[in-house]
Amino acid sequence: MRYRMEPLGNKVFVRNVDTGLMMARVREHWRRDPENKTRLGFAYLEALDESGEPLGFGVYRGTAPYLVARYEEDCGYPHFKGFPKALERDRVERLVGTKVADFVCQLLQMVLEGANGGVQFATKKKFYDLLRELLDLWDISHCGSWNAERRRSEPYFADPKPENPRLNFGGALRTYGLIELRKRFPQESDETLKHLLWWPTDMMARALDEIGMDASPYELEELAKAASNALRSRPHRAAA
Repeated sequence: MRYRMEPLGNKVFVRNVDTGLMMARVREHWRRDPENKTRLGFAYLEALDESGEPLGFGVYRGTAPYLVARYEEDCGYPHFKGFPKALERDRVERLVGTKVADFVCQLLQMVLEGANGGVQFATKKKFYDLLRELLDLWDISHCGSWNAERRRSEPYFADPKPENPRLNFGGALRTYGLIELRKRFPQESDETLKHLLWWPTDMMARALDEIGMDASPYELEELAKAASNALRSRPHRAAA
């Protein structure tokens, strides 16, 4: 069985991917480490069973999937008996594809508006909203997933082909973004669509390099500034 943290609305849960069950709610908080001045993410886990007893408090957020898996194993998996396989095991993968495709379309809209008098405020706001949502997904995904059968942490995202290795955030952006863009622009070649995807994935990598792995995902102004700097510093490719 596989466990990972997944967003649902404005909340985060530890989900058993195989059954689709949300096993625990993750209440996150951040504090400064006085030794190295970085932000540390911690989690308060709330069980979603009838008792409502907490699974733990003050645990490092990256260990949440493992702790929930261990709790269920110690209890004999009481919630899974007779439960069918989940129909939406790739829910977050499809969500990433949708968001990155929306992000590409928003960038194209900004280019068009910029060439015709200036980018509108509503367009900029939508751009930053999408950026924040993608960065929130990155923040959750870099905690990985817990494979309870092999007892090890593995990359967060599944490849569309089960026989292939699992994907990190950048791989998921490119893979599932391409799948979604094919649906929206069936007349375009894969080469063109991959070129469109290069822009946001390159910009995201630059932004994440600038803010660092320890930055809180909720500091929207800092993230938006980093992304803007990355976009301005992006090298221009010569037209073919």
